[in-house]
Amino acid sequence: MQKEKQPDQIDRDAGARLRNVRTLRGISQSALAKEIDVTFQQVQKYEKGTNRISLSKLVHICRALGCEASDIIGPIHEADDNEARIELTTRTAGRISAERTLAKIAKLVIGNAHESLHA
Repeated sequence: MQKEKQPDQIDRDAGARLRNVRTLRGISQSALAKEIDVTFQQVQKYEKGTNRISLSKLVHICRALGCEASDIIGPIHEADDNEARIELTTRTAGRISAERTLAKIAKLVIGNAHESLHA
């Protein structure tokens, strides 16, 4: 009887980082799956580390999430892991804040333009 092979820790860590980036961006598994042309079950397997993420799929994921491959792969040296988490969180928070700010500005501009047309 063969022993069932467990996912490698590196794959599980990459999956956890993927889930972290995806949730920080407010994107569902289904939305990401559609964007990268896989099923949401496949995204679940990536996030659990059950299935490995191919290099080409990693590129598609990063484009869809607007992140760097290193955000998913993580640090090469374990000692850098906490620093990498802090950097990812900081960058992501900045992007989200900038996106919200831009959305608010766009809403104001559109509202003002609409009012000007009807004045």
